[in-house]
Amino acid sequence: MKKYEEGYFEYFRTNPSVLDWLVTTASDVYDTDPSNVQAGLSYDFQETPNNHIHDVAIRNAVLRNVRNFNGDHLVHVRPEKEGNKLGPHKIPFHLPEMIYRGQTSYKGNARDFEKNPPWWVAIGVPDSVEMFYQQNKVLEIEERRVLQRFAIKVDKILKEEVMSANMKCSNLEARVYNTRTVGVQGDERTYFWPAEITLDQPQHRNDRDFTGDELYSLLEKLGNRVTNEVNGINRVLYVTDKIRLSLSNINK
Repeated sequence: MKKYEEGYFEYFRTNPSVLDWLVTTASDVYDTDPSNVQAGLSYDFQETPNNHIHDVAIRNAVLRNVRNFNGDHLVHVRPEKEGNKLGPHKIPFHLPEMIYRGQTSYKGNARDFEKNPPWWVAIGVPDSVEMFYQQNKVLEIEERRVLQRFAIKVDKILKEEVMSANMKCSNLEARVYNTRTVGVQGDERTYFWPAEITLDQPQHRNDRDFTGDELYSLLEKLGNRVTNEVNGINRVLYVTDKIRLSLSNINK
């Protein structure tokens, strides 16, 4: 959503006359229903059957341009409505190189942009914010699947190493975050995902506590195995007894 919102922010920044019209005309904006204004700046607040996104993006973009709505009525941002020119199909995306150009499908059928163009192409501007959103949704879905596969691999490594160390924990979890981090693997910089491993109250199976050296030795093995064996993970965040250690490799 941040890139989507950024499209509006950049458009308002480079088209101040449009922003002036909006803030002097509208008291707020909405998409599916006037109740959309309840969402404010939150994309998570979805009170109608159909999601509304661009109204939230517009509010955030207005605020980020250090402006406020001062108009006297709600502006409906939809095709053929007063706010049509602010629809995501009418706003050029500021990073067109990020738009996915590969094949996508709709209801199981491949899209044909020439013979049967989707609505945002038929009535919108080239390389619009809506095109970025629609075309890149397929990448978001695939990315979630990839991260799920990564998490399964990290969890397998975690359980193997915990078993090998004769350890038991009150809480043992592995997760992969959907946000990329810059890391270094070998001589190269990487832009991959971080994994988080939770080890709450680690103890030996014979009920004695782990020493600091033993725990750090285990974390070092986990960090090395995860970053070496899971191609796509370049950083490991450890959570143990509510103390977080953000380390790719732990050295004694």
